[in-house]
Amino acid sequence: MKKLMLMMVLMSGVSLIAGCGGEAEKKKAGKKSAQNEHSSSDHIGGANPHKIELKDAPFNAMWEHAGDLVTITITDNEYKNETPIAAEVVTVTDAGKKNTFDLKPIKKDENGHASKFELESEKLEMTMDNKPTLSVKVGEKTHETVVLHIH
Repeated sequence: MKKLMLMMVLMSGVSLIAGCGGEAEKKKAGKKSAQNEHSSSDHIGGANPHKIELKDAPFNAMWEHAGDLVTITITDNEYKNETPIAAEVVTVTDAGKKNTFDLKPIKKDENGHASKFELESEKLEMTMDNKPTLSVKVGEKTHETVVLHIH
């Protein structure tokens, strides 16, 4: 019994040290307070996607990474359903505006819309933690926000 308890304590510590996959906030916040927080309840994607609020858009986004592969998923404003959009790319620009990354759609639907965009890049993965700007252009309208990585 003591070994089992010790093992559970050690595994909990490893989860906390691991970073992005270790913490889980269970907030069910609206669009105003949901900017880029981790959430483990009612979400799309992997174990711990990061929410991105696009204030003036009819959609929001979530980002996650698996190693150097960064995926941005376009969602409804409640982050519950994927929302395909008519965009060729979603763009991430680092805080210093020196590097720009275009994430391409994974798969388009019959209307040419997509909800998931990816790029494998170590530099992009590192950029996502340093307040980059996310830009999503749909038609003639561009929606932008600074991506905050809040734990």
